[in-house]
Amino acid sequence: MPSAPYDLSSGARADALANPTAREFLRNADPILARVIDAHPGFRPRAWIGELPALDAFGTLTFQIAGQQLSVRATRTILSRLEQHFGGHLPSPAELLAAGPHVPRASGLSIRKGATLRALAERFADGRLSDQALSRMTGDEIEAALTEVSGIGPWTAHGFLIFALDRPDVLLSGDLALRHAVQRLYRLDHLPNRARDGRARRALAALSQPRRQLPVRLRIRGRNLMNAIASDPVGIIGAGRLGQAMARTALRAGRPVVIASSRGPGSLTSVVSTLGKAVSAGTADQAAAARIVIIAVPWDQVPDALRGLEQNDQIVIDATNDWSADDLNGRTSSELVAGLVPGARVVKAGNTLGADVLGAEPQEAGGRRVIFVSGDDADAKSAVASLFQDAGFAATDLGNLATGGAMQQIHHPLAGLNLIRL
Repeated sequence: MPSAPYDLSSGARADALANPTAREFLRNADPILARVIDAHPGFRPRAWIGELPALDAFGTLTFQIAGQQLSVRATRTILSRLEQHFGGHLPSPAELLAAGPHVPRASGLSIRKGATLRALAERFADGRLSDQALSRMTGDEIEAALTEVSGIGPWTAHGFLIFALDRPDVLLSGDLALRHAVQRLYRLDHLPNRARDGRARRALAALSQPRRQLPVRLRIRGRNLMNAIASDPVGIIGAGRLGQAMARTALRAGRPVVIASSRGPGSLTSVVSTLGKAVSAGTADQAAAARIVIIAVPWDQVPDALRGLEQNDQIVIDATNDWSADDLNGRTSSELVAGLVPGARVVKAGNTLGADVLGAEPQEAGGRRVIFVSGDDADAKSAVASLFQDAGFAATDLGNLATGGAMQQIHHPLAGLNLIRL
């Protein structure tokens, strides 16, 4: 692999504590940020980078392109497969071009991402882009140069500025995981919008405008001081095949799981042992206390399963199916579920695939398995879509519970349909 003027995995930088001047600036800018910072005195913003191989500019962009809409864990899996094709290292631009487009696909990249990587490699190979040239460019120049490549947008360009070049005053303010973290920390009832929400605007302004002097690096998709959302357990009520499949999905997204059964926590020893250490057995009330609760029980048990919910703006993923569907009186099953928990936000998802397919690796044939979501609350759907996308699925929004939920119901068009998005 070619040497680089910077190394994303260098030990000194990965182990470095957060810049004390930047920490103090943020502490003084906002009392909620101050509490978060004080709770993590040993925070190392770049610690997650130590888990990656040494990366030059092309390698960094390869990581970012591969990781679009995926969790860090899923991205590392793809990169590991790609390395296997090139003797244990990520390819140089010339190596990637010589290998042909089938190699990225065989590694788990979609056709679109593979085409983006090849177009980027061509620019490095012919000299239009280089490590040295990029290190000398301004932020605006780098964004303009990178976004000329189809498939690279401002999010990827800004990420490159932060993680490859340590440029100050760059923030991925549209990053969904960051917005979820701000939503939780500031107890908002919706995903924050920097232009609309006063408290969120102050927080994001504090992060993104430290007088253009301080390097602010808050990476929500790795281990960092604001990963409250990523560390929140997902509650699952129902420990059968569907519940275990949903647990595997949450684990792929990097989320711990509390799983409950009507037979009590003591009956789940073997289930927890099989699923792994990030899963704990709990009571139905403990699972129902999570911010996101998945209902994975037979249809006739749904009312009992919902009784313990706090209904305090929780997100309820309805993964159930009413197999007879003759008792709905013209409504969708998820509309009935929503009626049982009027204080919660119900999203229909995970019910169109069999448990074996749902719990399997969602990246297949160079693409990602499609998961359908529908619901009446846009922010709740966004949170659920993010969960599935971090697990490696391609989430598709079908609209509200009446329209989208109807298409997802058993015996309806999308039931049992196993699609791969390339």
